[in-house]
This record gives sequence, structure tokens and C-alpha cells, in this order.
Amino acid sequence: MENDIVRGIATLIKNEFGDGFNIYNEKVKQGFNTPCFFIESIGFKYSKLSLGRYNAKYDFDIHYFSSENSVNDDIRNTQIKMLSCSEKIEVDNYGLIFGKNISSSVQDEVLHFLISYDTQLMDVEDEIDKMQQIKVEVD
Repeated sequence: MENDIVRGIATLIKNEFGDGFNIYNEKVKQGFNTPCFFIESIGFKYSKLSLGRYNAKYDFDIHYFSSENSVNDDIRNTQIKMLSCSEKIEVDNYGLIFGKNISSSVQDEVLHFLISYDTQLMDVEDEIDKMQQIKVEVD
């Protein structure tokens, strides 16, 4: 599920910002191209609700690295766009999920956009053979 959410976030960023941005979900030690986004999973909470149902909360820090000369203006504009587009994302095989606890900060000219996606999950049991009809003859 977490990988599906990361793909949903990446699709959202691509749709909102276009093809001129690289989107990473693994750390690149050297040579990454800006402007770019880095999607980092920073937490996961899982709690049982009832028989076979669970609440899952996925926390993300979406980093934005600007390449503009006016970094602060670019970061503010990106921050506003992210606020307006990240409330809901489409997740493959699940549908829409909604973002909560949205906040952001700037550290060392990098935007950190924090968001949580909560969802409910269900256990998928193996399909059990159903009983067949039986015919009983009584004398």
C-alpha cells in the first residue's frame, strides 16, 4: 500500500507541475538534477479496528529542491500549489485517499511538505471452497 501511495503522490506532482521536474523516492547521494521532488516515507502507524479491519496512517515528507535564482519565491509558489493539490490522491487498486495534518517548513533552501494519508485496510482471506449441494435420499 505504501508504494501505491508513493506512486499516487508522484503522479499528483507530475500532473500539477509537469514533466520539467525529476521525482525521486530513493536518496541520491550525488548528481540529482534540480528542480526536483524527493518523496520520503517518515512514518507508519497501524492499529486494529475489528475483525479483519485495520487503520493505517502513512506519513510523508515531500522535499522540493529549487533551481531558480529567486529560491524563496519559487518555494512559496510550490508550497501554495502543493497545498491546493495534495488534499486527495488517486491510489491504484484503492481509489481516492485524503491527506491530513498538512504542514510545511523551509530548511536550507529546501521545502519540506509534510502530509499524512489515513486509510482503512482489510485482511484478504484465501477463497474457501463453498459447500456444494448434497442430495439425500431417505427410505
